[in-house]
Amino acid sequence: MANKGGGARTAGLVLATGLACCACADDAIVGPRVVPAPGVLNLRTGDVGVAALPNMLTDASMQIRAGVRYVLALDGPMTPERRSALEQAGVRLDGYLPTNSWMANLSRTTPERVRALGFVSWAGEYRREWKIDPALRHPLAYRPQTDAGRALAAAGERPATVWLFEHSDGAAAARSLGAIPGVRIFTTETVAGTMSLHVGLRPEALEAVT
Repeated sequence: MANKGGGARTAGLVLATGLACCACADDAIVGPRVVPAPGVLNLRTGDVGVAALPNMLTDASMQIRAGVRYVLALDGPMTPERRSALEQAGVRLDGYLPTNSWMANLSRTTPERVRALGFVSWAGEYRREWKIDPALRHPLAYRPQTDAGRALAAAGERPATVWLFEHSDGAAAARSLGAIPGVRIFTTETVAGTMSLHVGLRPEALEAVT
């Protein structure tokens, strides 16, 4: 899950799964503040410089793969004109990632069309290692601050909020998550068109979810 530029980074669960979602742990520990910078993704798992990663705009061997979620890094802020140009090129934006980057569905475009836009500096796959906050793998890093959180911890679970990416099928995601042993869905809500699910998660369910 992404951080808003200039805000505090929170430690905890961060998922971006085949269910097209991301999540953070409730009762999270406040971490270091985010420092926005060009060419850097400010993720809850840490800052990532994209310049060192494979770029399909400069590597002709990289092709768009079905079912893969991508990230586009722009050379500056999004504008209405840029959004329109992306849509006309067949790009569907699926959510913002600071700084000046976007999750994207590229199934209806090509690397050549994206490169021709002129303002996309990097395009690559959303990587699996970005999906989970390292703190989640260290139980001692989690200190519940509420009675509900402490009760879940006593039962071997961690409370988490799963946020679906834009254009995701909320009902399908809920069914898939609920079918995973070690995941309990408590409530769901939708804010500004984005659905979230409040869950309890056991450690053994982590790999299945991601």
